[in-house]
Amino acid sequence: MHASKENNVTTFDAYINLNDIDNYFYNEDKLAYMELLARDLKGFVGIEIVKEDQEIIIKNLSFKGIQHIVRMVNHKYKAHPFMKLKPKQYYLLEGIRVSSKEFKILNVPKDIRWDVIEQAVITLLRSKQFYIKNLGIKPSKNN
Repeated sequence: MHASKENNVTTFDAYINLNDIDNYFYNEDKLAYMELLARDLKGFVGIEIVKEDQEIIIKNLSFKGIQHIVRMVNHKYKAHPFMKLKPKQYYLLEGIRVSSKEFKILNVPKDIRWDVIEQAVITLLRSKQFYIKNLGIKPSKNN
């Protein structure tokens, strides 16, 4: 599951490489094109370009919803096997779908400021697209 800092809506995502869309030259046109394909499908939340990864990300409210979008888009373009929408990887952990990008930060001293933790995560991920859940913050037992 992915969530942006701005709206804190948990989404399930699929992606397509920008270079795989040969219908248009400009990235903004490719983005608009993919949005037209997905926007009317149930649970559609939004779409964005991740320039660092050269991908367009399509977001949905449910895991089944993103699977449906992937099937619909790929069925429409089955004559173009290189133009394939792929779901992000999720794992089932205690009955909850967890993104391969979710992780725990362990053994953080209590005196480390919140902004220092955020900056460290930004540096490691090379992206500002992350969200730290408030319920996930637990006091350290060691210090």
